[in-house]
Amino acid sequence: MLMRNQTTGAQEIRFMRGSEVIQTNGLLAVGMNYQVAGLVDLDGDRKADIVW
Repeated sequence: MLMRNQTTGAQEIRFMRGSEVIQTNGLLAVGMNYQVAGLVDLDGDRKADIVW
């Protein structure tokens, strides 16, 4: 789950198992004018990559 603070731009990824958070990783903040445009596997690792 991608979480983003709408005031500060701080972001984190939360890895879930059902409703339980099993790991949280902080991400670099991006400007508030950036929005997620989609998810796609860009590098062929079978994991979704975030497209801004």
